[in-house]
Amino acid sequence: MQRELEKYGFKGNNYEKVIVSWGWTDEAAKEAKRRGVVLWDFRDILRSIASACRQRGTYFTDDTLRTIQLFLRSAPPSTH
Repeated sequence: MQRELEKYGFKGNNYEKVIVSWGWTDEAAKEAKRRGVVLWDFRDILRSIASACRQRGTYFTDDTLRTIQLFLRSAPPSTH
């Protein structure tokens, strides 16, 4: 496994193990921490992307970012 990672530039400790999920239980968080895995909440990632899209008038050519940007433009203003 380590050799395979090294082919892509992951050497030593220059990377983290990350799981992106739509939330998790306290037990899962404890287990992830025990194993050195960082948990990212997908909702937080989407909020960050949405915020960046709102603050800039950039036209994104990446399909995923463009879809999020178009969704934001079509959605009613948030009250949050």
